[in-house]
Amino acid sequence: MQSRYNIFIEKFLVIAVVCLFSACGLRGQTSFETSEERRPTNTGRKFLFYSSAVAGSASSYYLLSKAWFGNYDKAPLHTFNDWPEWMQMDKVGHFLTCYHLGMAGHRSMLWTGAKKKTALWAGGSLGFLFMGGVELLDGFNRDWGFSFSDLGANAAGSMLYISQQLIFERQIITPKFSYRQSPYAQLRPEILGKSATERWLKDYNGQVYWLGINLHECQLNQRASWLNIAVGYGADRMISGRPDNLWQTTYPWLAPPQREWYLSLDADLYRIKSRKAWVKTMLHALSFIKIPAPALGFRRNGGLRFYPLFTG
Repeated sequence: MQSRYNIFIEKFLVIAVVCLFSACGLRGQTSFETSEERRPTNTGRKFLFYSSAVAGSASSYYLLSKAWFGNYDKAPLHTFNDWPEWMQMDKVGHFLTCYHLGMAGHRSMLWTGAKKKTALWAGGSLGFLFMGGVELLDGFNRDWGFSFSDLGANAAGSMLYISQQLIFERQIITPKFSYRQSPYAQLRPEILGKSATERWLKDYNGQVYWLGINLHECQLNQRASWLNIAVGYGADRMISGRPDNLWQTTYPWLAPPQREWYLSLDADLYRIKSRKAWVKTMLHALSFIKIPAPALGFRRNGGLRFYPLFTG
């Protein structure tokens, strides 16, 4: 039977499709700040955005539900507490996904000419609304259920984007993602991934989630508007979702799982100026990626470590 984490790949692909639909609003923008300016209402753009969003979401839910129920038994709607799993790495992933879907939704609605407030609240909530539907599908699955902690992470990601626009009218803190290959996927490839692509999505040991803080917006750097300082969170030595004795009984040489914290430099790619529309679009599309840079890492049992070039 297909594992739950193979379904995660399908979730990721579905989210990517919705991101592509909503990213149409990135075209023609000159910078992140000027995207806040309302454009004249454009009926063609509104039709393109709303029809794409509705069609993309509906088809995504349909395909996801078919894959879901084709491999798992149904059950009445119920809840499931998955907060202890994977040292909350999956929750941070929900947070990042909803933030960036909200950014794409907001910019897209401004592109159509929607009013500022409508664009912010409706577009900025795109990730929360879409992922809420995914959580509802979870709730009808016998093997797990509707997760309130996932819902909370979704809301937090959306509200980080919306609240910064409300308070500052720009983004000062941006969630980012990086990945490096870990040695643990080969121990349980059915859970952590068999191929390089699967491991990038499923092996939480190799993932790091960051909060990039823009130094220019904090009045700490007046020249390089793209320069960030980033705080990262990761976890290591995880070969099962919940804390258990698997690592002791099956892999006695493996130390217990541990959390990791990082401090590094980063860049807001969407703040880099370019006259070419396709370059701007590409930079915005890649804005969720943390660029390689020197970093400090801290583990409770491993102390402080310096990385000349931290790639993931």
